[in-house]
Amino acid sequence: MQTLIIIFLISILVTVALTPTAAWIGRRLGAIDQPGTRKVHTRPCPRTGGIALYLTFLLIICLSMFTPIITPWFELNTQFLLLLSGLSIVFGIGLVDDFAQLNCILKLVFQCLGASLAYFSGLQIDHFYLHHLQIEFGPLLSYGLTVLWFLLFINAVNLIDGLDGLASGITFFAASVMTITLVWRADLHGAAWFAIIAGSCLGFLRYNFNPAKIFLGDGGSYFLGFSMAAFSILADFKSQMGASLLIPIIGMGVPIMDTIVSPIRRFLLGKGIFQPDDDHIHHRLLTKGLSTNQAIWILYSITFILCLFALYLVQLRDERSVFLLLILGAAVFFFIVKLGYFNYIKKEGLSSWLHDLSYEAGLNQDRRSFVHLNNTISKSPDLATLWSNTIVALDLFEFDLGELVIYDNHDQNEITERYIWTKDSQSYTQIINLSGTMKLDMPLIGKNGRTLGMLWLIKNMHNTNMSHYTLRRVEHLRRSVLKTVEGLQN
Repeated sequence: MQTLIIIFLISILVTVALTPTAAWIGRRLGAIDQPGTRKVHTRPCPRTGGIALYLTFLLIICLSMFTPIITPWFELNTQFLLLLSGLSIVFGIGLVDDFAQLNCILKLVFQCLGASLAYFSGLQIDHFYLHHLQIEFGPLLSYGLTVLWFLLFINAVNLIDGLDGLASGITFFAASVMTITLVWRADLHGAAWFAIIAGSCLGFLRYNFNPAKIFLGDGGSYFLGFSMAAFSILADFKSQMGASLLIPIIGMGVPIMDTIVSPIRRFLLGKGIFQPDDDHIHHRLLTKGLSTNQAIWILYSITFILCLFALYLVQLRDERSVFLLLILGAAVFFFIVKLGYFNYIKKEGLSSWLHDLSYEAGLNQDRRSFVHLNNTISKSPDLATLWSNTIVALDLFEFDLGELVIYDNHDQNEITERYIWTKDSQSYTQIINLSGTMKLDMPLIGKNGRTLGMLWLIKNMHNTNMSHYTLRRVEHLRRSVLKTVEGLQN
């Protein structure tokens, strides 16, 4: 216990001492976060706080191995060196990104590499035990779950790092609850790892709280995320792997929820899932009219409540834990709704989106029928059959008039073929002069740039509802007609 207290205090003091140097390095070498449209801060700020956290971690490891200040609580072996290598790689790629903006795919590759080294060091999610629920994972599934676990925490801390002191403060609460829980479990060795993280975050908040003098940067957020992921697996709960995984997930519920919701939200809005935006949880709170400090303290409060919830949950030994998890899930869903994340998915919007999705996937019957009709048009043996098949499509699209003319091969001013169709045998002149119509003039231009003919379509917009896909289908129809005409002329 004495070692644990010493580790916590040294982590605070060393981080407080090293952070100004880390800020100086950022300013000196140009790792500066400039204000922008996606930024909340209003003045340039160095983003090299991760250097102080990483060096604090290494210094405490060295103090434990080479001085009597701290009683050693870990074994320096191949497994530990693999874990340290994975941590260093992930921190390193984040730090490089702080100086030169890297491609998101490249960063993801290095994150996976660091997580893989952690896996081969022995940190493996190979089972999940929680009360009566017992699941064993095979090697391949275990590897995938472990890498996914690391990616979740690394990017969770990174995404929530959008307000002064937010990421470091939330990580402090989560690391503290893990420390307390492990002390209750008499696992002081596991608690020591989280004591380093908790102390480092608390010391860093001295400079990172609003108004911040230095930011974590990607190096710092990657370091904290990797550490939380690694040490939660390393925590010695023996057969209770389920509890050791649930506690950090619940404690860091705010950033993890944001990490899960963000790519889904971007996907639904047609954005790249890795594309940065200003629509995270903390941004939503600011748009509600809250100040930066108010938003930070609200998220701190939510994290503190979640940590207390996790502490209580892990003490339960019966089915009540499942019931409480369901309540927590409902509360999270309600919180997301109140933040307005589902405002763009109204009943009509969701129905339209699902309809579009089924159309693109070919699940829609109209889509399959049109594809079949398009194929029939493409196989027309002559112009008369081509026009007969085209009429079926025009009637399907509820057009009122269709006209196809074919030009002479040598003289485009001379019409060699002319086909006209009107719906329900209406008057050609009447439809032409009708107001409130959509008129499409579509030239049939061949590969050599020569105009082979023209396709004219008219649709009365008064007595019909045009589908979302009408114009897209008409363009497919034009291409099919052009391809067939060109093939017949050749």
